[in-house]
Amino acid sequence: MATIGVFNLKTAVVASKAATKAGRSQFVAQLPANTGPTQAIGQGTGLEEALVKGHYLVLIWAEATNLTAPRTSAAREHISAVMSLLITRTVNVSLSTRMVNGRPPKRH
Repeated sequence: MATIGVFNLKTAVVASKAATKAGRSQFVAQLPANTGPTQAIGQGTGLEEALVKGHYLVLIWAEATNLTAPRTSAAREHISAVMSLLITRTVNVSLSTRMVNGRPPKRH
């Protein structure tokens, strides 16, 4: 399970500085769902990542639905791959369109 936060900051420089400050204790709290596996998001041990796209700061958190820590490199790689796929298919599409066209993509 994963969650993404996107922050619209004033400049790319400010977004880059903020990205360097993201960490275990400087991360945005995950928003749990009312029902389902994501009801427990943030209660396990997961991976977090901060990336910058122009003046946007993107924070992503992912963890196993059974809340177990990714103890092996294969487990960490699996969660990291899920994070990359999620970023590629959601935030990158939306923010790239917004940055080029000045507005979000049209809904189909």
